[in-house]
Amino acid sequence: MFLKSFEHPNIPKFIDLKKTKLNYFIVTKYYNGGKLWKAFEKYKEKYGKPFSEEIIQHLMRQIISAFKIIHKKKFLYKTFTMDSILLNYETEEDKENFNLTNAQVILSDCSSTFIEIDRIMLMDSPSGPNDEELECLKITKATNIWFIGTMCYEMLIGKPAFDSEDMDELVKKVEEGSYSVPTKLSSEVVSFLNGMLQYEAQRRLTADQLSRHEFLTKNVKDFKPIDLQKVSKKVDEKGLNINSK
Repeated sequence: MFLKSFEHPNIPKFIDLKKTKLNYFIVTKYYNGGKLWKAFEKYKEKYGKPFSEEIIQHLMRQIISAFKIIHKKKFLYKTFTMDSILLNYETEEDKENFNLTNAQVILSDCSSTFIEIDRIMLMDSPSGPNDEELECLKITKATNIWFIGTMCYEMLIGKPAFDSEDMDELVKKVEEGSYSVPTKLSSEVVSFLNGMLQYEAQRRLTADQLSRHEFLTKNVKDFKPIDLQKVSKKVDEKGLNINSK
């Protein structure tokens, strides 16, 4: 089974495969922190704010590290959100206090949501793919990076990067590649987000490039606030409007 080939601290550790008359059950190591989205909601409720840059850095270092090996082994995630991530804490105290900087990130549902890049290439044949395969054909490494970017934005800002009740307006926002960030953020995290939320797929950073980005490699205490002289974009009371096109 392919999950056996992933020896990585942020990918579920395969233990066994159990078979019944009707199903197969994959047994992995137990992780005690539950889903990231639930921790995020409870954290906001308890502290009245989304995750800090320090927490985001800690989580994203692990997520990007996992995606480096996933992409290297020619696999992709079909979809990736906070619901795709489990947490694991060393102590119950860390778990109770949502001490995310001491949490281990585990990418869940790998067996059901992974797809091989080579398989996608086989789908693109003269006979044509079925509806499910058509959806898979839209997934690329750059798509995975977009998923990560939108998730990172929401954890940091507390709301989706692109949001509207009107679908046409939502599509327009995405195509324009424009989103706002509070000016209180550091230039490092703004650059990190921009590297993932580029509308043009070829302009997005790869997992390997993101792993070497200054937001993940520098000490958070050394981060600088956004330099508005270098970012010639419109600023209003909502924050800084970034055009990623």
